[in-house]
Amino acid sequence: MRVTRREAVMGWTTGLILMSGATFLIAGPWYTEWKGLLGSRVETQNELLDRQADADSIPVLRKEFAELREGLPEHGVDEDVAGTVYPLLEKLAEQNGVKLSSRRIGTEQPERDLFERPISAQWEANHGDLVKFMRELQTRGAHVDMTYIKIQPSRENVEYLKGRFTIHYVYTKVKQK
Repeated sequence: MRVTRREAVMGWTTGLILMSGATFLIAGPWYTEWKGLLGSRVETQNELLDRQADADSIPVLRKEFAELREGLPEHGVDEDVAGTVYPLLEKLAEQNGVKLSSRRIGTEQPERDLFERPISAQWEANHGDLVKFMRELQTRGAHVDMTYIKIQPSRENVEYLKGRFTIHYVYTKVKQK
């Protein structure tokens, strides 16, 4: 019996397909396991690089934190901070044309060796004066931070805005000698 060229090609093709299927069935689980190991190895390398980058930035962050801490005001342990904060706030508001009506100082919130006091106030000013006041607060550094502001038009005077804001005053405490 003579095998034609067409039958030989069909036989080789069938054999190749059967070999590929058998290889897939046998080596498939090994490939999946190998791919998982390779993926976890890449993830581990990335995690190590991230940790190294974090470890390298710690001294820089500590230095920046120390510089910020040096700029914080210091108050005595028994000193009333409201006596310092109210005049500061009044002075800034007066210099920038902001009228403060009711003011309320919150309770002291300790965070390790830093302390924070929220101050809420109602205000009235024109747009330009309000922007100058907020800019002045921002230039005060890390110890004064506005966390909430509500702005609405004034009913009495069209050129004025009114609203409420909350400022957080951050400071440290030192023992009196």
